Amino acid sequence: PAAKPVNGNAGDLRFSLMNTLRFHNLPELFSTKLMQKISDHDLGSMASLMRIGGREDPERLQYMAMEKLIGGYYSFNPLPFDKPGSRIMLVGAPGIGKTFTVAKMAARLAMEKTPFTVVTTDNKRAGGVEQLKAYTDILGTDLKVVASRNELAQYMSTLPAYMHVLIDTAGCNAYAQKEMADIKSFATLNEIEPVLVMPAGGDSLEAIDTAEPFASLPVRRLLVTRADTARRFGGVLAAAAAHDLAFCNISASSSIVD
Repeated sequence: PAAKPVNGNAGDLRFSLMNTLRFHNLPELFSTKLMQKISDHDLGSMASLMRIGGREDPERLQYMAMEKLIGGYYSFNPLPFDKPGSRIMLVGAPGIGKTFTVAKMAARLAMEKTPFTVVTTDNKRAGGVEQLKAYTDILGTDLKVVASRNELAQYMSTLPAYMHVLIDTAGCNAYAQKEMADIKSFATLNEIEPVLVMPAGGDSLEAIDTAEPFASLPVRRLLVTRADTARRFGGVLAAAAAHDLAFCNISASSSIVD
């Protein structure tokens, strides 16, 4: 939402962008860094382009400016499903949609007729295995349940190099050393890439703190869930900025195939 109507003036547009970032509760430090990525010349050029084209559309102008702002500061690196043999492990706090997201990725690969397998290390949470198995049964693929690093390593050694591996994990309390140690034992296996999953709509400072232990796994990508049920995205923006994470994919639907 814009703080005031934008009339094509660079100063007004900058003011509006800053207030939009404040609406999303992005900490002032990161808001300032973002705003440094776009000059008054850039903003003025956008406004002039809109006028030359005869398209007096303030909302569109602000959208273009915000797109340039976000694109100039953040990195975007989608999960590598276009190449064979990815080993993706989703990690994060409990109840944020990791299992549902694995099911979405599996559905995508199945529809594209791409070879994949689904693995879960979540063998302690009540109903955890059953929930994911319900999805894999529909997709006509097996679900492998592993209880240890060695078991996962052994299973992966039997898979062909071209096969994608989707790994679901138990929800992890970032402040519990044993839980983090357990996740790290899986995530540091060769070829596995841990991807941090975070829901949109959370507090910015809390998101920064929550992401910090996971960033040491190391995590390079951030996948955002619940984008369809949130209005404020300052939390995930702050976490990505604080820990140099690239946005990869986003879950914005309650449908497995969307």
